[in-house]
Amino acid sequence: MNSVAASARERAGEFGIEVIDVRIKRADLPREVQASVFGRMQAEREREAKRYRSEGEEEAAKLRAETEKQRTIILANAEQQAQRLRGEADATAAQIYAQAD
Repeated sequence: MNSVAASARERAGEFGIEVIDVRIKRADLPREVQASVFGRMQAEREREAKRYRSEGEEEAAKLRAETEKQRTIILANAEQQAQRLRGEADATAAQIYAQAD
């Protein structure tokens, strides 16, 4: 790029133009190289996508496990409370029957 800039400065100087910097905006690759470069780019994106999917599935599994754990605890507590209430109700019913005789 330095040689291109120097050459451009010389030629443009003849017309009163000062060239400060020269940059390459686009470089076209040969077709056989271009295909392999794009293939590598695609493979890298696919690896990245797999990693994100894997992380998402792992997080989803953790959430499902935690939710199932909470569900089991809630159901166990509800069943315990239901049995306690049934026992109290049976005791009250037995007491009422005993008093009725």
